[in-house]
Amino acid sequence: MNKIVRLFMREIVDKNELQKTAVAARVASILMMIYCTIFAGIAGYDGSVYGTLIVVLMALGYALAFHYTYGKSVQKACVVFNLITVIGISSTVMWFGWDSGIQHFLYALVLFLILFVRMSIPAQILASFGICSLRLSLYFYCKNLKPQFLFSGKFDVYMQITSTLFVFFVIIACGTAYSIEIKQTENALLKYNKELERIACTDPLTKLWNRYKMFEFVKEFLAASNKFCSVCLCDIDYFKKVNDTYGHEAGDKVLVTLAEIFRDELVYQGAAARWGGEEFLLFFENLNGDEALIKLSEIRQKIKDTVVEYGNMNISFTMTFGLVEYDRELSLDENIKIADDRLYSGKKNGRDQIVY
Repeated sequence: MNKIVRLFMREIVDKNELQKTAVAARVASILMMIYCTIFAGIAGYDGSVYGTLIVVLMALGYALAFHYTYGKSVQKACVVFNLITVIGISSTVMWFGWDSGIQHFLYALVLFLILFVRMSIPAQILASFGICSLRLSLYFYCKNLKPQFLFSGKFDVYMQITSTLFVFFVIIACGTAYSIEIKQTENALLKYNKELERIACTDPLTKLWNRYKMFEFVKEFLAASNKFCSVCLCDIDYFKKVNDTYGHEAGDKVLVTLAEIFRDELVYQGAAARWGGEEFLLFFENLNGDEALIKLSEIRQKIKDTVVEYGNMNISFTMTFGLVEYDRELSLDENIKIADDRLYSGKKNGRDQIVY
């Protein structure tokens, strides 16, 4: 079974062609070959030699279309499939009459043409009307002229059942091939959009949120909840000295380590964003100022206890924090400005402290 699936799903040679078109053409061609084989068997058993020859030639034509799907032009396979179907149905209906049921495949042909044949919309509409006209012409032909061969006994019933089943099989195969491709494309687009959103909202070095994402997050929280929250703006003390002494790679490692601390400490309690350079914004969900101060004291101590290893060097650092309990009477920018003023006050008065 896996070999059969791999046969139908084999990659196409021309990358400008669509895989779904090749798969649909292969499945439809195989189904029509099976149908023609059954038709030929019934017609031959009922005594129609010439009619059997017509259907056998159709089966060979579908085999050719199947073969072309593995070549350089899948569209060539589609053209062969369409021509064989139109010519074969016309010849078969003229020979066996309307009761053969093969004319129903013209419905499946319209679907195949619209979904998989590379044509302009006007050309597709014109071709569809042409197929409709062909079916009507065959109907009136059979209504006014007797066929060359009439099935005896219940063979016409067998043919109607067989034709109806295989028409549905071909329609289902075409629809499935098309829907699978569409779903794959949709999933790829969703994945791509999520990745773009992640990139647009994430600081590339620390993998923390950026300003845009933090603003969106806080606004959503404020709109959905009336609970307390607090905002903290913080800054690494003497970070320029770290870069100058140990190098920018060491400074980057300090920033990444700090981001990991924020992520660990703020799980289920808030979020962190890189505000710019060595500056970060912390948001505490459902915590008033006093509660946020307790949590922030734990974070500050953990940072003081952290040693970043870089080569043969151990780097220690501290941070200064400006904390404000969020005032809903003020805007987000105004609350952040208060936190920034408190951060500046802490930097001015000795650093390594929380100003609240």
